[in-house]
Amino acid sequence: MEETRKRPKQTRRRSKEDKAKRRAEILSLATMAFVEGGYSSIKMRDIAASLNTTAAALYTYFRTKGEILKAIVNEGLTQLQDDINRISPIQPFEEGIIQIIDVFFNFASKYPHLYNLLYRKDNEIDFLDEETRLSYLILKFKMQEMLRAHGVQNPHELWEIRDKFTNTLWSMIHGQIVLRSQILMSSPRTDNPEVMYPFELVLIAWKQEYGFFKK
Repeated sequence: MEETRKRPKQTRRRSKEDKAKRRAEILSLATMAFVEGGYSSIKMRDIAASLNTTAAALYTYFRTKGEILKAIVNEGLTQLQDDINRISPIQPFEEGIIQIIDVFFNFASKYPHLYNLLYRKDNEIDFLDEETRLSYLILKFKMQEMLRAHGVQNPHELWEIRDKFTNTLWSMIHGQIVLRSQILMSSPRTDNPEVMYPFELVLIAWKQEYGFFKK
């Protein structure tokens, strides 16, 4: 009798796990479809077909392809923000910079299709412009936190250095990712001297200009 009572719980647990797995599968295949076919061209039935299911079955998870896209972006950016937040602002400044670079490289490697949706120049989806800006702000706020932790307190100086560092890193990070993924067909890594060489040149210049790198 006791065994019989436990079975429904196990079934519900398996059902919940199956739904989570199916949801992740939908998001993964939908991201690929949006990148390869173009968001405006892809229909719910196309996503359903790639999953070997029906549009009706897909609607039990998401009502529109817009909902799917928002789920894809939210999950990816939540992970990006969590990883950036784990970077300690009080460690040596150069180490913090390298860890930021590593987080973005890992993000592009783990979510290559989402990365293409967010950062490619021919992006056709207005909603993604705000999400791309959000990822920029994640970097900007972490840079501000690190600068404050290293003694940059004057507001004007703080904002000036923050914007300079953020804009430089933003451009260089995405430039390296695009170069590696589209031309060399590999993901950049911070343990690759060739990848890190441009960043090292910038860090050398910053070290000479700003004393807080020595703290």
